[in-house]
Amino acid sequence: MDIGLYIGELLREQDEINVAGLGTFMKIRLAGSFNSSSNEFFPPAYQISFKEYEISDLSLIQFISVQKNLSYTSAEELIKKFSEGLLELLNNSDSVEILPIGFLHKENGKLTLRPANSFGVDDNFFGLKPVPELKREIFLPVSEEMPVKKVSEDIEEEYQEIKKTQSWIILLF
Repeated sequence: MDIGLYIGELLREQDEINVAGLGTFMKIRLAGSFNSSSNEFFPPAYQISFKEYEISDLSLIQFISVQKNLSYTSAEELIKKFSEGLLELLNNSDSVEILPIGFLHKENGKLTLRPANSFGVDDNFFGLKPVPELKREIFLPVSEEMPVKKVSEDIEEEYQEIKKTQSWIILLF
């Protein structure tokens, strides 16, 4: 049984999933942004991350228990074996793949995650792709009568209206 699939399913619904004996997988929301070097607007997105600390979260145990019709202790034992197996693989190699989440790497004695591009947590933002900046011209009509403020030398204010024919202003942004 692949626990990675259950972690992936729960990450689509929750922000943090604790894996006993291993750490916590997190879904972090990234705000939309503009990249000035490429002149592109990037939509909001989620990024999957991993921290070695554990939180008091039993959602993975509960989820596996319901999905596989197992007792909590049996589900807990499966997760424990999964964690031990991953840690053993990481002792023998530098990385291990957790499908569909990504690759767990051992760097400088710490575990880090390189998330898979195909995981699909961006579906929450309708699969939006980066958009190039658009240059548009907008033509706005200027009213026929525009007030002009005239200040005399003795600081008395007079207002004079100048009649003009309709003209256009071009705004670029």
